[in-house]
Amino acid sequence: MYCFTRTAIPRLIVVGAAIFFLSSCAQTPVAPPAETPKAESSEKSYNQYDTTFDMRLAIARDLTMFPEAARDELVELPPPETDLWEVIVNGYAIPDLDGALVEKWERWYADRPDYVERMIERSRLFLYHIVHEIEARQMPMEIALLPMIESAYNPNALSRSSASGIWQFIPSTGKHYGLKQNWWMDERRDVLSATDSALNYLQKLYGDFTDWHLALAAYNWGEGSVSRALAKNRASKKPETYAALKMPNETKNYVPKLQAVKNIIRDPGKYGLTLADIPDAPYFTVVKTMRKMDVDMAVSLAEMSKEEFLALNPQHNRPVIAGANEFTLLLPIDKANIFASKLDLVDQPLVTWQAYRIQKGETLAQVADKFNMTPEALRAVNGLGSKTQVREGLALLVPAEQPSAMTEVSLVNTVFTTVPSTRTMYYKVKKGDTLSGIAKRYGVDVQALMRLNGIKKPSALRAGKNIRVMSNAPVYTARQESSTKNNNKRDQTTTHTVQKGDTLSGIAKHYGVTVTELEALNHFDKKVVLRIGQNIQVAASSASSKTVAKVSAPVDEKSSEEKPQARSAVHIVRQGDTLSSIAAHYQVSVNNLLRWNRLTKKSLLRIGQRIVIEDDGGLGKALAIQSGKSEENNIIEVVGSGRSYRVQEGDTLGQIARAHGTTIKDLMRWNDIKKPTTLRAGQMIRVSYHVEPISVAKNDN
Repeated sequence: MYCFTRTAIPRLIVVGAAIFFLSSCAQTPVAPPAETPKAESSEKSYNQYDTTFDMRLAIARDLTMFPEAARDELVELPPPETDLWEVIVNGYAIPDLDGALVEKWERWYADRPDYVERMIERSRLFLYHIVHEIEARQMPMEIALLPMIESAYNPNALSRSSASGIWQFIPSTGKHYGLKQNWWMDERRDVLSATDSALNYLQKLYGDFTDWHLALAAYNWGEGSVSRALAKNRASKKPETYAALKMPNETKNYVPKLQAVKNIIRDPGKYGLTLADIPDAPYFTVVKTMRKMDVDMAVSLAEMSKEEFLALNPQHNRPVIAGANEFTLLLPIDKANIFASKLDLVDQPLVTWQAYRIQKGETLAQVADKFNMTPEALRAVNGLGSKTQVREGLALLVPAEQPSAMTEVSLVNTVFTTVPSTRTMYYKVKKGDTLSGIAKRYGVDVQALMRLNGIKKPSALRAGKNIRVMSNAPVYTARQESSTKNNNKRDQTTTHTVQKGDTLSGIAKHYGVTVTELEALNHFDKKVVLRIGQNIQVAASSASSKTVAKVSAPVDEKSSEEKPQARSAVHIVRQGDTLSSIAAHYQVSVNNLLRWNRLTKKSLLRIGQRIVIEDDGGLGKALAIQSGKSEENNIIEVVGSGRSYRVQEGDTLGQIARAHGTTIKDLMRWNDIKKPTTLRAGQMIRVSYHVEPISVAKNDN
């Protein structure tokens, strides 16, 4: 018989399917219990798992506790009258901040309603849980908005410095606050665990500084950095406030950005925005099980899409939910009973993977062939980089011919380990650098950095000194090297150094991201002027499948004076296209096409290639002719759609092709890749593509 841990229930919602599943599994009728105080709880065991539901929901209650007649009389109650936005605004407690930076970020969000809409939609899954955790701790409700600044509420966000999850914990801080990171899972991506750790950390910071602005700055910059900045102001007899501190640009914008979001949530209409209602009721419930199973099997039992399942349970590193004695899954409230009921009906093993140890003299290619896998797929499943050398006795996860008790036993009895991929690097200290900042950048511990370099005191760091860093963070070239952790990264990032002729739209196109994302990541406003040599952070964007060329800013080689923004379009090469025909179509010269796209007269066009067309006088007219509208209203052209993928360390073209149902040849053609070996971590590549008729989007600005 099913049993749920019960707490106080404010409302009871009865779903017909839930009654069916629960009553069908009952073996004997249960008499209604004596009246029990709401604070009490009762527990029953069922097979090898139990299901724990947040009992602020009625659907979580064990319906067998009611007599049949009573159950028939239960009716669905109307939804709650309040929504979470009202709860959040009523709980604001951090002193307001104003000023130019706040106004800048208010304008930034107001100008990007689509970005705000996507962020709000992602928050819908987790916001109720976070709000009520904050409420239980009597913390300011603004903290519930912090993941919007950190990760845009994306649990899979991963920064250049290896900060991960909606709260963006770096590995060392995550471990310090109890977040497990092993071969099977990374709890920094576990919303329940990470939220608990983040709130613990923020409470600790507030205890240190007794000021929420300073605590938030410390969350972003590090408590050591904030303490030193305060000490410096104290010595100079300057105010010891957030506004008075000398901080990095990212931290300087951090609290103003949160204030801007806070203001928008309080009064979205003032900024021309509309926020979707989020009810004051949970989206998910917690299911605990002791049974190991494939992720695909869990998806099937819950009758939900894999995408939705992984959005709620992103902490799993492998295609198997294993590696512990008990597992916590988050499921939508209307799927939890379905999952529990169907799981009870399955008495055979649910794991189709097994452990295998590499034999003496055996290669990965031989192991892959033995289990009908490609070497790339075998590496991907086991988290092995393309150049990682494996040794005899290393345990690998491989497919089994069929589920069996032995496959599960092999997983239980085998210790899977990550092959060390630590690299030794040397970093040249720059003026203003701190050990904590460098440690965060490379995802290492400050103390380890000091031991490695024989540094006795952090204050002994001096500009120009080369210090040794041992890190497993991805290594980038000087052109790609990232400066610091950026808490808005939604995926792995690189740094692009602006070259002559670069534009924001061109850079966005090259990396497969949007101009909006570039602006968000780099704190740009719409009048930004790029300068040669400037470093721009680039992160993946999964929000749009359209390739859109937007208004871009020209590069200014000599000054930072603002110039009028240029217009650009993107043309996707089709069968029969030539440089001459494209130039004629957009009323531009062939020489300009060559210059804008860094091509030569001997360059060969390929179908699917993206050609940038800047406005040299004819573009606006060409677009107006195509659209039948005035030139002023048409400056954005949508010419193609498809999907992009951010290359991870260890990926190969073969692995990516198989994962996305395409071929290596098409990947190379779509992305102008000459040799498969030139693939690099952090690179954004097109993994699907189809051409659409040229259309001109109206300028919303």
